[in-house]
Amino acid sequence: SSSAAAAGGLPPQPCAAAAAPAGQRKYRRLGSLGAESLEALGLVHRFDTELDSVFSSIRSQSTDDINEEHQKNRLYAEAGPLNRALPERYAALLVTLAVEIPVALIISSGSKDLRALIGSERYALLMAFLPLTSAISGNVGLQASTLTTRAISHGDCSRATYCRWLRAELATAGILALFTGLAVGAVAWLWTSTTFEAGPDAGFAVTVGFAQAFSIAIAGLTGTCAPLIFSFIFHGDAGKWAGPMETAIQDIAGSFAMVYVAQAALVQCIRFGLSPSIAA
Repeated sequence: SSSAAAAGGLPPQPCAAAAAPAGQRKYRRLGSLGAESLEALGLVHRFDTELDSVFSSIRSQSTDDINEEHQKNRLYAEAGPLNRALPERYAALLVTLAVEIPVALIISSGSKDLRALIGSERYALLMAFLPLTSAISGNVGLQASTLTTRAISHGDCSRATYCRWLRAELATAGILALFTGLAVGAVAWLWTSTTFEAGPDAGFAVTVGFAQAFSIAIAGLTGTCAPLIFSFIFHGDAGKWAGPMETAIQDIAGSFAMVYVAQAALVQCIRFGLSPSIAA
């Protein structure tokens, strides 16, 4: 016993549980978990490791990465037009084509009801605003993507602060959506006042402005997440894919806003007397 050892002048001996190293106790606790739980922990650990490597690769490049990039640039510089176009750049365009097909489906499937609701004249003007809203929202997405990539590369945004950076960018996109939506709505109001014989259409202006704000909000989210998403999926080839894919995403968001969101907004505008149900 410990008292007998103390009486005999011997130091007290620690108990077996206390003497076990911390690592053994950790593995003993892990051993009590099921196989599925251990597999889930392994997946989480691998995801965390991969996420850390994405931030690290954006922030700085190793010597091997730099050499590999120089090798790719040299091969591209020495290649002819056919080898430059095929296969990677052409593959990115084919993927963009596949992603853009829903844009055509959105416009073609939702146009009939919308045209019957607002008339062919207002529908034509609404579709004329579609490339404008897509271009503006695409610009917002490109700004968010570029600024986020720069912040990560300069150490201003890390894995620990990325959520805070995302919240700030989403708030910024909200401010841009508000002011740009008001500007585009004002342009739409002036356009209807000079184009339609019935005079300005306030409901149409509100609809276009709201659709623009919706597209910008989506662009702020996708643009901020793009550096991590494309680095995580495409790794070193993100530069060849990020631009076309971001453009496709913004086109889908803009088309959805100008057809379905606009239709829902115009229904409310007609209900409250801000816009006629058919063209004047």
